[in-house]
Amino acid sequence: MDCTAQVDRAHKLVDGEEYEKALSHIKRIRAWGCSDQVLVLFEAVCIYEQGDDLRALELLVEFLKTGGSHPKANYAKFTAAICLINLGLLAPAEHILQSLPDGYPDVRRERSEVGEQLRKQQEAMKKLSEITLIGNRENA
Repeated sequence: MDCTAQVDRAHKLVDGEEYEKALSHIKRIRAWGCSDQVLVLFEAVCIYEQGDDLRALELLVEFLKTGGSHPKANYAKFTAAICLINLGLLAPAEHILQSLPDGYPDVRRERSEVGEQLRKQQEAMKKLSEITLIGNRENA
């Protein structure tokens, strides 16, 4: 089996948004002994597209631990940030987005949206503390 050709096929399936086929192919070629680290990233993308942000994040972290200097590392970081946003973890998502180059596609838009959401959360927390103070005064 030519591992490189099989990884290329997995990449084409992911790029073609054929995530179920890609996932099946990735599992099959791993079983054959192909262990190219980028397969972890491709699997993460497939899992993300199925809506499992937590499992996708787990795979992205695994990829970044061993492939931090890989050409697709920024893509993995960006995708991890989106998973965190989807999970409601805006502050860590913002931190990751800030680590990406300004020219990375969509990073400025995502930074802006996360920043706005964080500002709204902070404002809501202030309002919540005011409600708590009012409730404490009434109970005193």
